[in-house]
Amino acid sequence: MNTDTEHLLLRRAVELAAANVRGGGRPFGALVVLDGQVLAEGVNTTTSSGDPVAHAEAEAIRAACRERGTLRLDDAVVYASGEPCVMCQALAKAVGVAAMVFAVSSAEAAVAGWPFSEESLRLHAAWTAAAGGYARQGDVPEAAQPISSWATAQP
Repeated sequence: MNTDTEHLLLRRAVELAAANVRGGGRPFGALVVLDGQVLAEGVNTTTSSGDPVAHAEAEAIRAACRERGTLRLDDAVVYASGEPCVMCQALAKAVGVAAMVFAVSSAEAAVAGWPFSEESLRLHAAWTAAAGGYARQGDVPEAAQPISSWATAQP
């Protein structure tokens, strides 16, 4: 996929994250794309749903599977506003997603105010070392803004 298209898809993921924050949700959005076509979008609904696994990437993958009537998303790519966690990367691999591209790294998210636990960071580092570049960062200026907005609004 060319860099202009990738940039537009990542911008859309960041826009979804920003809209989710404005609606009271957490600052993450994602899309599942196959052959240049968006199959589904998702936002983090963990707080509103009470479901700790309702991350944006998981919601987008679930919606894409439902839309296609299959549990496989072979050769699809997930575009995410934030660096996907271990759970979301494992889910994507399990359903055949070819790659994940994200706008904001975990380190950038932490600087912007996302509260990572030490255990989460340890698991993420181990997974990243083992996964060998499955998820990579794209270039989207000001992509951390939804996280900063969310962090500022927290009590």
